[in-house]
Amino acid sequence: MLLFKESLIVESLVSMTPCLRSCLLRLRSAAFIAVVACGMSACEDATGVQSKVVKPAPVMKSSFTCVVTVASRDMSCSETSEDASSSSGVRANRIIGGQDIYIKLASSGTAYDVGTQILSSNVTVQNLAQTLMGTGDGVTVDGLSVFLVSEPVVSSGTGAVTVANPDGIGVFTGTNQPYFLYSEILEPYQISTSRIWQFSAPPTVDVFEFVVYVSVPVVDAEAKLVDAVWNGVATGDWFGASNWVGGSAPEDTSVVAIPRLSLLAVDAFQPEISADEVVSSLRVGEGSVLTLNGYKIEVTDNVDAPGSIANGTVRSTGASALIGGNFPALEVSGSARLQRPTVANGAVSVSGTLLVKDNPLTVVIPE
Repeated sequence: MLLFKESLIVESLVSMTPCLRSCLLRLRSAAFIAVVACGMSACEDATGVQSKVVKPAPVMKSSFTCVVTVASRDMSCSETSEDASSSSGVRANRIIGGQDIYIKLASSGTAYDVGTQILSSNVTVQNLAQTLMGTGDGVTVDGLSVFLVSEPVVSSGTGAVTVANPDGIGVFTGTNQPYFLYSEILEPYQISTSRIWQFSAPPTVDVFEFVVYVSVPVVDAEAKLVDAVWNGVATGDWFGASNWVGGSAPEDTSVVAIPRLSLLAVDAFQPEISADEVVSSLRVGEGSVLTLNGYKIEVTDNVDAPGSIANGTVRSTGASALIGGNFPALEVSGSARLQRPTVANGAVSVSGTLLVKDNPLTVVIPE
């Protein structure tokens, strides 16, 4: 299984071909986080290879390196510090990183075919921010690009590894960078459709490495990326302002993030509510637990709980909500769709609609 431990959003530019420069001139005016893709379409150079281009920005100073062990079908990605001020063409002006903070890469079904010498995995991107991702105007699909800084480097064994099925070769932080394009707009906490990544790797390769970034256009680059982020530094009181980053407890229109347990301080408290609550969107990261103490939390948009929500009721009232994870009792009065396997440790009541196609719903009724 490929395990993406960290991810990152950046904005960048390097030199461009005449074709790409012409393409850039057709861009509509819009605010972007990360690398700016070439508007609604991409150029092709003389060889027919699809390309992307990005705009000017200051120097970037960090990266993430992924290490793949072929025999065990294992990948891990971790942050590495580097001073890029002396590196030609490597530029960025806003770096947003950290798995389970603003964006998440995940994979499944990793396999290696000795006959074809192809290592493949199904990779998804999840938007963990409050803003739409993959669009510059809220309507047009620009998509999300996950790109490699360069082709993989073999660190153990012999032979060469290349990306076997990129959607194109882009100009992001340098030239000739393969990328995978997720052609969709992601709402807060929405998981993308899965894309198959393939690497051509002979069996003589034991370990290879590459650096990966995520390039994401958004509607408003100046907007807060998450309204309320739990840190639990004082108590477990959900309504206590000091327990939230920035010192403000969630409001009923807030996009709320409870980070995965490993991202919280070792002595951090887990959140508990002491009255019924309403939020816009909610995510409880892996290992963390939101305890409802018998109360009800109403979520008017998407709710994602790869961690756990316990001892109470989650009420989904969104018109087209995405839900998934580990819940206590669940009420759906709007229209909702499961986007990951879901467990309800209590009764499930549906007065609206709940689509469970392609994802199982397990109901466990406490004795």
